[in-house]
Amino acid sequence: MNPNTKTVISLLTLFLLFNFFISFIATEYIPYLGYYSYPELLDRWDLPFFIERFAGFDGLHYIKIALEGYERNATAFLPVFPMFMRFGTMVSGLSPILVGMGISIIALTIALMILPHYLKLINLKSTSIYWFLLFFLFFPTSFFLQGVYTESLFIMFLILTLYMAKKKRWILAALFGYFMGLGRITGFFLSGLIFLEVIEQVTFTKDISRYIQSTIKSLSFTKILAIIAPVLGFSTFMVYLWFTTGDPLRLAHSQVDFNQNRSASFVFPLQVVWRYLKIFYTAQGNFQYFIAVVEFVLTSMVVVILSYDAWQIYKKRYSHVFTRAGLNLFAWLSILLPISTGTLLSVPRFILPLFAVFIVLAELPNKWMKASILILFLILHTILLMAFIQGYFVS
Repeated sequence: MNPNTKTVISLLTLFLLFNFFISFIATEYIPYLGYYSYPELLDRWDLPFFIERFAGFDGLHYIKIALEGYERNATAFLPVFPMFMRFGTMVSGLSPILVGMGISIIALTIALMILPHYLKLINLKSTSIYWFLLFFLFFPTSFFLQGVYTESLFIMFLILTLYMAKKKRWILAALFGYFMGLGRITGFFLSGLIFLEVIEQVTFTKDISRYIQSTIKSLSFTKILAIIAPVLGFSTFMVYLWFTTGDPLRLAHSQVDFNQNRSASFVFPLQVVWRYLKIFYTAQGNFQYFIAVVEFVLTSMVVVILSYDAWQIYKKRYSHVFTRAGLNLFAWLSILLPISTGTLLSVPRFILPLFAVFIVLAELPNKWMKASILILFLILHTILLMAFIQGYFVS
């Protein structure tokens, strides 16, 4: 099966309609909790429940930033997505909920159009690309991709950066990489991936000294700019925080204001594992317990997959070894950073940009195993989406 444009559009349409249908069912049959920071923002615009609640939880913070700018602990959220929302709201006159969802859906569409081309460039087979799209779109937390959340925009900039780097269009790679750094704290990890992509494009020689010299000689201003662009993007926001709050690290320090058991200091990952094992042994079996299990299982799955992927890279089982190593490194750093705050909270959502995970799943040799995993993803996706729509925190 070749995932051409028609196939991609069909999968995207199925994804959107499925999520809206499940959302509608949830508003009819699931008890409403709706424990939001700014519930009045959902009531300001007369929208159907099954649409407006895609803006729940963090979405309301983005709406508030788009309407009022940065206040109090809003500095925990980077500016690209709310800036797009503010501009879209001013131009269209629509509610920021519809604008935010529109941005996410447009960004997701662009990302899905580019993804197959990029995956072909790193030698994935057509059938594997198709499975990649299925795993990605129906991952348990993928409904955030059409919500008032930064996921789709971040992933769009990620795939555009990777694609442009692979095509050696370094100025465009730098531009999109800069916006990645402004989009999410893990965006600056992309610099390592781009550096490995630069190395990938240098003809390998067994003479390591000569190979290093060739790599250094291959560096141009545009390549260096592309490598540092994500760091420059994140640094821009740090400078803004420095001038407005006096604390360039206010982004990290404000995380503790949300009372989500995050620590402002480093927590060793094994301490987090021990904490969750204690939860499973001592905590009451309620919805929060179920979410803790989901967080632990999905995080463990990612760790196993990335470890296997790293071993395959070490054994040079892939073509484009440096590119695959870059994707793997980006995934490890992106998953370890939130874990180092002392909790697995939101980690299932942060898995979405980790392309290395979906590539490994897509390349599994047994189609029945892949089908079984996809069914499990779809069941969990449905449960989490119904809970999220009715105001239960899921990621």
